[in-house]
Amino acid sequence: MQRVIDRVTYGLVDGLTPAGPPIPLREAVVRAPDARILLIAVGASRDEQDAAAAIRLVAPDRVSVWTVSGATHTGGLRAAPSEWENRVIAFFDAALTTP
Repeated sequence: MQRVIDRVTYGLVDGLTPAGPPIPLREAVVRAPDARILLIAVGASRDEQDAAAAIRLVAPDRVSVWTVSGATHTGGLRAAPSEWENRVIAFFDAALTTP
């Protein structure tokens, strides 16, 4: 399902802008071997959770996934503001102090 969504998204972008399509997130993770990544998936979308899990498989030691129960797309902060703040700050603290 995610591949279909990607094809539609990239096809629309190609039609609307002269910029080339972005690389898939899985490829971006592979191309950034030193990056630590936090993906925030929403509990209201199984597709989003599956996509995050697939991306995490590329580098499970560097990719963390937090699924926000009850949130809709991009609604993690609104659904769980205290937990969002705690998790994001903890992620940055760890990512910025880990060599």
